[in-house]
Amino acid sequence: GQLALRDAPDSEDARGQRALLECALIVASADELTPEEQTALERLFQQVLGDPQAAQLVQQLQAELETEGVESSLRRVAKDLVTFEQREQALSFAALAAIADRELAEPEADRLLDLGARFGFGVGEVQRLVDRVAKALKSALQTAGSPS
Repeated sequence: GQLALRDAPDSEDARGQRALLECALIVASADELTPEEQTALERLFQQVLGDPQAAQLVQQLQAELETEGVESSLRRVAKDLVTFEQREQALSFAALAAIADRELAEPEADRLLDLGARFGFGVGEVQRLVDRVAKALKSALQTAGSPS
């Protein structure tokens, strides 16, 4: 499960998790991560992984992305995420990471479309997925912000 990345980094489960996180980073970093976005991404990874050391993973993946480049990273995640379900989940997570700062910048939108294309999704499908994620995020923020 969630600790596969740390306990069994070469397992199929870990590769899938890593690719999921990498998709989020590839998209979120399309418009240069601000310190606030970096912190938000680290918190998001911590929540998803249930691992307090997720910040180190974000930094490691960022360093790899800078070294390898986007194209190479996109090829690898497309190879590691093979099922429709994995790809849809990765794209949704990437959309969530991109709009976590409450706006989808044009470079992030373009990168989401690139990622979607790698996964065999059309522009309309990516748009619907982003809309679904945005609605869920808005609903979660309203629920969190409303007095109980």
